[in-house]
This record gives sequence, structure tokens and C-alpha cells, in this order.
Amino acid sequence: MNLPIESIKAACWGTLVTIALAILIVFGSRNLAHFDAALVAYTFATLFAVFGITYRYAMWLQRPPTAMYWRRGWQVFFRPKYVAGNLVNWVKRLTGEFALNRFIFKRGRPRWAARERRGRARRRGPRSRRASDRVANASDGPPCRRSWCGRFRPPTAGSSSLFPKRAGAPR
Repeated sequence: MNLPIESIKAACWGTLVTIALAILIVFGSRNLAHFDAALVAYTFATLFAVFGITYRYAMWLQRPPTAMYWRRGWQVFFRPKYVAGNLVNWVKRLTGEFALNRFIFKRGRPRWAARERRGRARRRGPRSRRASDRVANASDGPPCRRSWCGRFRPPTAGSSSLFPKRAGAPR
């Protein structure tokens, strides 16, 4: 079976980028010490998607018209007369559109503010340890930090239902 050279090149690029991402995942999770087992399927799906996207992009870049536009675009970007302005413009766009999500800001201030607030909450980590957050579980176990934990008793041995009736609840 003879594969076209374009397919082999694209597969090599896809494999290279996928391996680089896998190495970054291992490095970022401190040699998988801080890697949640529930994320294994998502990780493999992401690696598969990265391979597919890179393969298709590499195939697309090898088409003659696309290759010409690709080369000419980089030649124009790095012209000595305009390289400083192009780099400044690129950094501005990367910061504004990607980091600050200005495209969402154009759709409305409340939407942008809500997104920024959610992003900061995710970056900040676990919620504060207020007394109202530490609702004791009904089973005298360690305190639960979610407000819904104390509402139901866990099923007991011999219980026929996963959600046994609470004392005083109507039958």
C-alpha cells in the first residue's frame, strides 16, 4: 500500500503535535501525580482530536494555493519595514481577543463581566471556608462544603430505597 507523501507528512506532524501535548500533560500534572482518573477519557479524546485537527491542517497547508498564501502571508508579516508594527498589532490582538475576550465584550458588558467573574472564580480555586459553607452531613462524618449535603441522610444498611423518607415527611 503506497500512501501519498502528503499523507505521510501530515501524519508525522499530527503525531509530533500529539506527543508534544501528551508530554505537556504529563509535565503539567507533575508526572501524573495530580491527574484525576475521571479525566483519562477526556484526555485521550483531546489527544485524538489534536491529532485529527493537525493532520487536516497539515494536509490543507500542502495544497498548492494554500501553501502559496501561507508563504506569502509570512513573508508580508516579516517584511523588515513592517515587522515591528505587525508584532505590536499581533500582541494587541492576542491580548484583546484571546486573553481579555473582547469579542464577548462587544456583545454586552454584563455578558463579559459574568464571563470574567466565572473565570476569576475558577482561577482562584476552592471557595472560601465560611461557616455557612461547612454544613455538617447527617451521618456525623466530616463536614461537607456543599450546602445540599445536609438535606438527606445516606442510605443505611437494610434500607430499601436510595432516598429514605426523612422523619416527619408526609407519607
